Amino acid sequence: MITNATYQGDYRILVQFDDGVKRLADFLPFISSSKFAFVRKYLNKDLFRKFYFNNWGLCWGDNEFDINPQDIHDGKFDAHA
Repeated sequence: MITNATYQGDYRILVQFDDGVKRLADFLPFISSSKFAFVRKYLNKDLFRKFYFNNWGLCWGDNEFDINPQDIHDGKFDAHA
């Protein structure tokens, strides 16, 4: 389960889990390649920064879309230098 998530600039969020794992996730590739306009609108950084987390993962909008926390935990969105 996610215990904390903090915006790190651009489309990156540092996500911490209850088992001690921390992941710096970069969501730019996911958002920019989405075929869904309701996801791509979060290329607007002002909107992107308004994420929140709950038991279902990272969320945007009024549950407009969310990211599975297990995918983040497993490194699917890891930021690369």
